[in-house]
Amino acid sequence: METVYQLHLDQSATLKRRWGPLFVGAMDGYSRLPLALRTKRALTRAALTAAYAVTLWLLALTIADRTRQWLVVGLGLQSTAAIYAISNGMGEIVSALCVVVHFWAFLQRRYWLAALAIVVGIYFKLYPAVFAFPFFVFASMSREHRRYCGAVIVSTAAIATVSLAFGGWRNGFLYPVSMVGSVVSDAELIPILSKEVFGPMSLAGRVMSGFRVHPVDAATLALARRVTSVFTVLLVATTATAAVGLAWTEQRWRGSVNARPTAAVIFQSTIGFLMFAFSPDDSITLLLPIVVSMYAPLWFGMSPLVVLVFVAGSVLAGNLVPLSLVLRVVPLTWLDRIAGNPPAAMIPHEKFMWYELPMVGVALLALAFVLSVMRDDRWPHSPDSRTAAS
Repeated sequence: METVYQLHLDQSATLKRRWGPLFVGAMDGYSRLPLALRTKRALTRAALTAAYAVTLWLLALTIADRTRQWLVVGLGLQSTAAIYAISNGMGEIVSALCVVVHFWAFLQRRYWLAALAIVVGIYFKLYPAVFAFPFFVFASMSREHRRYCGAVIVSTAAIATVSLAFGGWRNGFLYPVSMVGSVVSDAELIPILSKEVFGPMSLAGRVMSGFRVHPVDAATLALARRVTSVFTVLLVATTATAAVGLAWTEQRWRGSVNARPTAAVIFQSTIGFLMFAFSPDDSITLLLPIVVSMYAPLWFGMSPLVVLVFVAGSVLAGNLVPLSLVLRVVPLTWLDRIAGNPPAAMIPHEKFMWYELPMVGVALLALAFVLSVMRDDRWPHSPDSRTAAS
């Protein structure tokens, strides 16, 4: 965060991947603290650790079973993404906190808190907008949840007005709109061949080169420009479809003690997996904002097959054992030989990302989520079952 903030202050630098105005305002205050640099950095990591602890606590509260609550906390403490983000002072911890507060508050029907949390997250760093959009679409179609829309509109107006002080109109008030426009129109913003990212979009770029490491060329930039536009449309279309589907099935779960939380978890998890599938720059720390998706099977029915797939996915995604241990087991040298990359071209961490092993892990977690939902019996099968569920 300190490095990004310095780039924001450097008037001579052309900064395209901007963070939000609330981040700039927070770092303005941080830079003025009358403390030694070592002390300020320690406080930053303490604050990020506390934010992550609150994230896990609220996440656990959304699960009724006490054993699974502790399991979520235990797995969360093993998260490579969280350890990496805290140790390196990264803002994805804040994004994850805002997303989970929004999710928990929406479950509790505290729509003003949910709206404020997600809007603060958007104006800190853009990623929570992926969740705000489909929740807004769903709420606009649901009489019971329509108050959420008004809360989002008012919260956005208030936060955007405050943001004028830190970023002006383009990078403050209109930050979400201007940032989305920049990502879609400028292919250089997309780190399609970065050794730190993985996912479907980066996979497309690596397949073109047979997974060989090479500098970004004109063909790769052209591919990034085309794919980014397509993926952005797909992300909007699929999350909107999920919202319409949730509204369409509302009659089946409205008023049910168990079915409404079940529907909300399915919705939240689906959005997270869609965000991963269509994001232009997935990295290990960006698994934090989709934390509900990463642990989704724990909310639903479990079987030996679900457990096996969930464990395998968690290992490859760095959610079960430290990634440093996983790197000792994965045959990275063998993968180098297949791709034709020199052994010294990348460090082990970069090789793990480059060969898309975390993407395989997330895909397995998505499969475990689908299998666990299919086993769950809390979803009413007809409108009449709402009475019995109540």
